[in-house]
Amino acid sequence: MSATDRIRSKSAIALAVALGLGLAMSAWADRKPVVLKNAPVAVQKTIAEQLNGGTLTKLFVEVAGGTTTYEAELMVGGVKRKLTIDPSGKMLEAEMPAKPTATPEATKAKAEPAPEAAKAKPTPKAAKAKPTPKATKAKPTPEATKAKPTPEAGSGAIAKVEEVHADAPSSKASTRGTGKAVLLKNAPGAVQKTIAEQLKGGALRKLSVTVAGGQTTYEAELTVGGAKRNLTIDPSGKVLEAELPLELSAVPEAARAGLTREAGAAAIAKVEEVIHAGVSSYKASIKEAGKKDRTVVVSADGTLVAEKK
Repeated sequence: MSATDRIRSKSAIALAVALGLGLAMSAWADRKPVVLKNAPVAVQKTIAEQLNGGTLTKLFVEVAGGTTTYEAELMVGGVKRKLTIDPSGKMLEAEMPAKPTATPEATKAKAEPAPEAAKAKPTPKAAKAKPTPKATKAKPTPEATKAKPTPEAGSGAIAKVEEVHADAPSSKASTRGTGKAVLLKNAPGAVQKTIAEQLKGGALRKLSVTVAGGQTTYEAELTVGGAKRNLTIDPSGKVLEAELPLELSAVPEAARAGLTREAGAAAIAKVEEVIHAGVSSYKASIKEAGKKDRTVVVSADGTLVAEKK
């Protein structure tokens, strides 16, 4: 090959490399960081379902070939997880460990003797150390069982585990699902916003997340004006279950007209918005001189739903 041919060959290679770098930089330019609250609700929901008390560390939106995808990096139980999600919330790709590091299986796997460990076991010290009564008694105790963190506990985001009912406003009647206590800052932005709107100067006493039947819900216990309130909220921030005190003037017009109609000349002493399965109705306590107090419930359109004397 002549010197001229060699120069031309090197030039062609340099041009190909430059073009490759240019294309890579162009593709990278289409990948931009995005705030979770600005992502589609379906994407937020998928991420919330995968978090399980963990933390969202990065979120990008990428547009390539006319297709938009969201790439999320999570930290759950000290383990990094990567998800690729389409705008409808469907997971396209995921990198997740098959077994969390904190599971009993992982603990047993670590305890499996490597060749070196197998040799070390017969030593007198090791043989004596294992069967100590203290170690044997410590494992079955309830305290030891409670002290073991769930894989999602990670760096301490989960402070407490309690049973909750996935579709009830209170955790007292819990019969289904396992709720894990979660810090407010680790809940989806929409859930944080709903709780903030309901607090009105009150205090958030407890917050737990429940996954049951493939659905994720958040149980919040608030104290507002000295009264306890329990809310069940979905990851999009919608209140599914609650009983919220209201001023009569704050009740929607149609429902207010229904309550006024049912009260007649009597006084409406107390009003609550009752939310069940995401549907609101309005309950009022009616007081009338010389008669027993009664309670009426009307739907959002003012139709009488129930009356109790």
